[in-house]
Amino acid sequence: MGQVITAARQEWIGPFTGLSPRQFRKLVGVVAER
Repeated sequence: MGQVITAARQEWIGPFTGLSPRQFRKLVGVVAER
């Protein structure tokens, strides 16, 4: 299986998404609802 970027690895969030950890969690929450 491939690598998964999770909020548990906060040092990866910025470089891969350009988002702050807070913004990333909010985005994940919105996607999870859909």
